[in-house]
Amino acid sequence: MIKGYYQKIIIEALKKTFSNLDIEAVRLDILKPRKPEWGDISSNVPMQISKRMGKKPDEVGRLICKTLTEMNETSENGNFAEKIDFVLPGFINI
Repeated sequence: MIKGYYQKIIIEALKKTFSNLDIEAVRLDILKPRKPEWGDISSNVPMQISKRMGKKPDEVGRLICKTLTEMNETSENGNFAEKIDFVLPGFINI
């Protein structure tokens, strides 16, 4: 259930960040981080879509994290995360 919840949030962030991205073509992996201090979930979506977007994974990841942070601060989405981080080479930790 938690993976599905975060998957919807990340998909929404992808749509807001990259309006020209074909979301149906993205394989969105939601992973459990190896260490609890890294958060509840992790996703390597920046590495998966960077080439399609013509950007480096770190640039893509930082843009997605910015959108997620903005979403986290709005009443529309509620506060779904204590912390949102981008970690090289291309992971988003929530």
